[in-house]
Amino acid sequence: MNEQQNFNRYEEEVDLKELFMVIWKGKNIIITITLIFAMLTGIFTMFLMEPVYEAKLDLIVNMPPIINTKYGDYTMMMTTNDQYINLIYSNSIILQTMQDMKLDMNKSTIENFSNKISISKDEKTPNSFTVRVQAKSSSVALEMAKNLYKNYIKFLDTTIKSRSSEYFINYYTTELSKDEVILDTNKKLLKQNQDMLKQIPQTINQKDALNDLNVNSIDYIVLENIINENYKKVELDIITIEQTISDIKNKIELSKQYLDELNQIKNNIASSNLTIEFCEVVEDSIYLPSQPVAPSNKTSPSTTLNVVIGAVIGGMISVIYVLIKKYWFTETK
Repeated sequence: MNEQQNFNRYEEEVDLKELFMVIWKGKNIIITITLIFAMLTGIFTMFLMEPVYEAKLDLIVNMPPIINTKYGDYTMMMTTNDQYINLIYSNSIILQTMQDMKLDMNKSTIENFSNKISISKDEKTPNSFTVRVQAKSSSVALEMAKNLYKNYIKFLDTTIKSRSSEYFINYYTTELSKDEVILDTNKKLLKQNQDMLKQIPQTINQKDALNDLNVNSIDYIVLENIINENYKKVELDIITIEQTISDIKNKIELSKQYLDELNQIKNNIASSNLTIEFCEVVEDSIYLPSQPVAPSNKTSPSTTLNVVIGAVIGGMISVIYVLIKKYWFTETK
């Protein structure tokens, strides 16, 4: 049994030695093929493969949950900074950026353009994000990054101003309708109280009142006239209602003024006039700590990496060729 094991081990050693010798004898072919593959891969990478340059946007996003405006508080449409940064993939922003870059819409799609954009987050600083854009040249990558940021800020500014103005228009339209109903009700109530006041005597003759009750007394002095409490109460009610009507009228006038201003703001937004001082929150909450710069080196493809891969593939193919040539063709002959 031991002799058989030793014999098998000897055969394995002989086979490995023979295999190594076959490869060693074919080293010239292996080196040649490996170098050819490495050179071809390098030439293909340098001259035929399209280079990719990457420009970066370092963004700070710190949007507030509520905006304080002249017209009241507006609760923002989103709650996290991640939601705001992901809006950079919006079709409106991508399409406008493509138009600014004067790209051929027949050759480039929104989906393909979006694939050239990536976002990463700094875990140590939750409101810090890095947006990377890829292009064929350094200058194009920089231009793409600048246009993307410009359109992103404009889109957010327009969206927030548009939605908040719509919210306040609906709010003040509803308030105006309610106040007009309340005003009408109070006017009717005022008219009723005024008519009632006309029918109530302002004073009461106490002597006449005692005579009506058949009360005769000489032990105390009787006042001729006293203030009618009912008259006084209705009079105070009228004053209160008039004050309420005055307040409601002022509120209605203010609502009408705000609606006029908000409708003008809405028209300005529709005509892309964003210079209005309303909900100015985007530029203060989203900004670049430093301006983007043109990349000095291409990101991909890596010539060195591709040459190494080509050399490995060439080496594998050449070794297989040498072994096939030795054991297949030789045995056939």
